[in-house]
Amino acid sequence: MREDVTGAHTIGVPISVAVVSKKGGVGKTSNATTIASILAQAGYSVLLVDVDPQSLAALAMGVDPLVGGAGQWLASGELPVDRVQEPQPGVRLLAGGPDLEQLQSVDEHVFRRALARVQSDVVIFDSAAGSSALSRAVVAAVDVVLVVTEPHPLGLAGAATILQSLQAVKRRALVVSRVDPRRALHRDVAAGIANAFPGEQVFAVHQDARLERALAEGTPTATLQHSKALEDIEDIASWIVEQREVQ
Repeated sequence: MREDVTGAHTIGVPISVAVVSKKGGVGKTSNATTIASILAQAGYSVLLVDVDPQSLAALAMGVDPLVGGAGQWLASGELPVDRVQEPQPGVRLLAGGPDLEQLQSVDEHVFRRALARVQSDVVIFDSAAGSSALSRAVVAAVDVVLVVTEPHPLGLAGAATILQSLQAVKRRALVVSRVDPRRALHRDVAAGIANAFPGEQVFAVHQDARLERALAEGTPTATLQHSKALEDIEDIASWIVEQREVQ
């Protein structure tokens, strides 16, 4: 991370982040888990909540996806300490699971009630792809929303739809993930993305096979060396911290 935040141990009032996408397979979970790993490596306490019945964030972090916990936390408002897993120092994780689909009357107040009792510097929600009641509720409740998409015109069109629905969310960013500069289409998208989304905070994250391999193996990604993708996501993590500091 940038020098001004590296090694810090608290950011005061916790900040909550939702990582969302229009569809799956665009790097949403990769970004969510890597941001969590980076912030923990920098000294922040992070609660990573998998708000996806598939529990992909737990798999990417190398912990048991069947333990669950996210649904129980949201239903009761109390952090289920017996379900909390610690994939790396500084990161606590609540896995998703089918119990999320059993939640009744899910709205933003459910998330805000749960967040009010969390003792962490940063809370990151890895939401399910698409638009569900859970995804809409978490977006309405958090401080920052990251919209992740692929470097393709159709993906950008879907991201634009999400961004239009987030006009009331002042702190939001578009993350164009898995950019491969060897591909002409990706180069064109990366070059024109800022002009295509005027006024939006935009980040580009390069394709990195080593990062994807680390996630597939459940290895903490913040320990990777000489990774362009990791450097890109460090910029996102730094920006998140800055959003809390300017409040």
